Amino acid sequence: MLKSEIRVDQIYFEGNGVDVGAGWNPLEDALSIDMAVRGEPFVPSADPSKAIWRADAADLPLKDGVCDYIFCSHFLEHVADRLPAILAEFARVLKAGGYLIANTPDLTTRLADGTIHGLAPETLPPLLNAAGFEVLQIDTVHDEFTMNNTYVHTFELVARKM
Repeated sequence: MLKSEIRVDQIYFEGNGVDVGAGWNPLEDALSIDMAVRGEPFVPSADPSKAIWRADAADLPLKDGVCDYIFCSHFLEHVADRLPAILAEFARVLKAGGYLIANTPDLTTRLADGTIHGLAPETLPPLLNAAGFEVLQIDTVHDEFTMNNTYVHTFELVARKM
């Protein structure tokens, strides 16, 4: 994924970054981590920047305070039941002043099969504050066409580790 495709200000993407929940479209110039990539511990690539490491978001294989930013695209809604532990882990690996940049479908979105998919924007600030983050912005940014021919409302969030 190109950073230019993300609507938040590019200043948040400076330095050492990690794309957690990278899937098959990892963020350029960031370490890519995903738990469900072919069930392999590491998906190699001829270009090392395109390699994807397999790890649990609540137990990242990184030292304390080494990241300038963490990016998550359409990931947090899949781990909603584990958000406190995952956000605490993000705070552990981020430097003081580092950023969490995330986008996720709004909870009010209904998919073609009638299921609700996403998170409610108002549920994240208390969880982020408890994990040591200051929320800088939460914006509904666009409708996105999904594979099942449904438009979903997406919001983007930026939080800074205090």
